[in-house]
Amino acid sequence: MAMLRIYSEVSFKADLPLEGVDERTRDFDVQRRRKEVLDYLQKRLAAAFSDSRDLTVHYFGFSVVND
Repeated sequence: MAMLRIYSEVSFKADLPLEGVDERTRDFDVQRRRKEVLDYLQKRLAAAFSDSRDLTVHYFGFSVVND
């Protein structure tokens, strides 16, 4: 039986509380947390798409949200 392979570009927003980051934190300092944010993103994607063989994050962006 043939299988259908699906390639998809997914966009979503998630709030990630980071200790030591608030509305006064400089963007440069926030960007230094990139590894921590990428690990969180990959874990969430793996949970959401548990039957996927390969999950690759090519680009992601993040910034401080002032609520």
